[in-house]
Parts: sequence; C-alpha cells; structure tokens
Amino acid sequence: MNWILPGKMVELDFKNHGWKIETLNVAPNKPKYKCINANFYNDGHIIAKSRNSLIMASGDTDIRYDGKSYNNIYDLMKEQNLKTEDLDELELVETKEWIIVQGNIMIGQYEYEELPNRKDVE
Repeated sequence: MNWILPGKMVELDFKNHGWKIETLNVAPNKPKYKCINANFYNDGHIIAKSRNSLIMASGDTDIRYDGKSYNNIYDLMKEQNLKTEDLDELELVETKEWIIVQGNIMIGQYEYEELPNRKDVE
C-alpha cells in the first residue's frame, strides 16, 4: 500500500489531472515525499481544488498501535517515531476517504490511485 510517494510525482499527478494542490503533508523523516492517504489528514482538510470543486479528507480515523488509538497517521508516526516500512503494523479500525465536493454536495469519493480527471467531475 503506497501511502507516501515522491513529492514531484504527486504534484505532477494532480497537475496532469487538472487539479491545483492546496496543502499536502510532507512525510515524516522524508522531506521530499508527500502523504497521499486521507488518514494522514484531519477531517475537512483540502488537498486540491479547481474552479468548481474541492478534494478533501472526510470521515473519522481510528488507528491502533502499541495499545493506543490515533485519529491520524501523521501524528502517530511523529509520536512513535515510525518509519514508512512500519505502516503495515497499524491496525486500521476506521478510515477516512478522499471526497470531491462542489458547493455543499459530495459528488464522489476515491483512492489516490483512482484520482479523477477534473473535467470528468465538473
């Protein structure tokens, strides 16, 4: 499961699909990498936009690791000093999704690997 990818590749993916990046978290301990899984972000965090649509994290995250519960992977990695290769050890109880919103209406949800072309959703 690819949750962290090279930043330049992620930026190019969004650009090629017609989206303008707002804010992507830099991967802990990997400054040239970006976090692409919605569980690295808080509910409502906007990662990209277009003239008419927003891509944002939505939902709740409940991740268990070392007897503790976390609501986002980014904080967990920093607190526990986890490396990206340790992510497979996480127990994902509940996870967030990336959603596309126009106004107050959700028009779709997706995983990063299925990033939609902006023109297809507007």
